[in-house]
Amino acid sequence: MPRMTLALLTALMMTFVASAHADPSGKTTLEETLQPAAGSGFLGLQPAKGEKYVVRKGGSAKAKAKRTKKRRSLVSFVQLTDPQIADEMSPARVDFADPAGGELKSSWRPQEALGLQVFDSVVRNVNANRSSRVRQGNGKRARTGFAITTGDLADNQQLNETRWFTTVLNGGNDYNINDVRIGLGVRF
Repeated sequence: MPRMTLALLTALMMTFVASAHADPSGKTTLEETLQPAAGSGFLGLQPAKGEKYVVRKGGSAKAKAKRTKKRRSLVSFVQLTDPQIADEMSPARVDFADPAGGELKSSWRPQEALGLQVFDSVVRNVNANRSSRVRQGNGKRARTGFAITTGDLADNQQLNETRWFTTVLNGGNDYNINDVRIGLGVRF
């Protein structure tokens, strides 16, 4: 029995090792992207090289050699879309009806239990990237002016989900979700 327990524990730990080293905090896609890990079937994600700048070509717009001296940011903003903060323990959920399909389908997603923590990580990364990585012609970096949200914010339109969402955005830590303190808030 102890050998079986040790084997299961080792297999479980190996499952988490592949994703444990990926830390996107404060990074942009210029520094790091993600790609599927090698293998077949269900694949985890692993860090990959960042993306390079691309100068668009085509039409009548021609990139001039000294454009960096005249560069200026028109606007710098953040779009937060579809966090779908869900209370997966809500009695209003009808997961049992999923097999019926159609309008009765609840679309249970196993990652919902971590949705708020993931959204908090997104907000922390936004805060770490408040200044543009691209310098303007005057040498300064544009700062983020505002944030907009789009999509399903609170997945079930419940008051507690809406409060969790706004608490993260407002920088509060009044709500203790699953014993994990949350919230830095979006800062400009």
